[in-house]
Amino acid sequence: MPPGRHKIPLDPQKIRDLAEIHCTMEEIGHVVGCSPDTLERRFMDVIKEGRDTGRASLRRMQYAKAKEGNPTMLIWLGKQLLGQSDQVSQEISGPKGAAIEFIINDKMGLKPGEADVVDAGPDKTKSEG
Repeated sequence: MPPGRHKIPLDPQKIRDLAEIHCTMEEIGHVVGCSPDTLERRFMDVIKEGRDTGRASLRRMQYAKAKEGNPTMLIWLGKQLLGQSDQVSQEISGPKGAAIEFIINDKMGLKPGEADVVDAGPDKTKSEG
């Protein structure tokens, strides 16, 4: 046997199964009895395969729920995969839909009579004196 520490026998299937449910490296190491460094050195390919399988399995279950007509899953998948989003539009107007009038006072650095009312309608600002 070469000098140095002997390799601890570890079960690659158990490591893969834990990776499939997306356990952290620390969690996997704790369960199988080795350090995260050992896992990275010796089992990174097994861990990647397990995590990939876990993601595919979860995606398959999500699609199954969407195909059953689950509205939450349909909305979520639409946002994730199709770029759909909730559109929120907000319009503010005065009484009976009129433009909002802003009163400008001397605290804004203006003298009385320079600009008492400003109509802030779309793309215009009108001063009245």
